[in-house]
Amino acid sequence: MLWHLSSLVLRKVMLQKYPNYHIPPLPALEQSQLHNADVLLRAAKLHVIQQKRKFTTHAQKAVASQRQWKQYAQDVEEDYRRLTVQMVWNYIR
Repeated sequence: MLWHLSSLVLRKVMLQKYPNYHIPPLPALEQSQLHNADVLLRAAKLHVIQQKRKFTTHAQKAVASQRQWKQYAQDVEEDYRRLTVQMVWNYIR
């Protein structure tokens, strides 16, 4: 039940935030396909798991690159300040 509610909420939010984003439709289960219900459910759950893994990998890479960029910016700022102080002291002498 919680899985279905979470899926519904995520689907609504995605459509509101990204109206051009294509979300595959949920599989429809008809009377003639009841013997395949467990397979369809397993396929849908595996698809969600795969998408979660892709998202997690992408998020981890984004956070790592953000940390790396922040460290680089701090190093550049320290170098700039050090060189500015050197230039001022060389000018004063």
